[in-house]
Amino acid sequence: MTPTLPTRPQRLTVHRPGRRAVAALAVAPALFLGMSAVSGGPDPLDAPVWTALVALIAVLGAAVLATYLPAVGSWRHLSIGCTPCAVVAGLTVPASAAVLSSGPGEVPSAVLALLVAGFGFAQRLRDPGTCARP
Repeated sequence: MTPTLPTRPQRLTVHRPGRRAVAALAVAPALFLGMSAVSGGPDPLDAPVWTALVALIAVLGAAVLATYLPAVGSWRHLSIGCTPCAVVAGLTVPASAAVLSSGPGEVPSAVLALLVAGFGFAQRLRDPGTCARP
């Protein structure tokens, strides 16, 4: 049996970005502004490394939050995960903001916040995406 080529509508949907990617791109600027605001505001001229780290933290945080969106076809059930650790990954976003606010403009605190956000992102990637529903 030879595989069939996808029809035109299928080809169009394959190359479109998913709603999780769109949500992450939409949320990342708001997270960047929020995280910058709680730690003194963005300062790309005086602290470019810190500003770049905060931008990276915002992108990782947005990616973590986007993984909680429901999968296509299951709009009523959030994709929270199967373990309590799946919820902890979402809490790394405000935890990163708290770490940033503890040392405004300081690169070491931004690196620690990046590690916290990276942990949350890795946790969401390793956790199974769905559970059996009753």
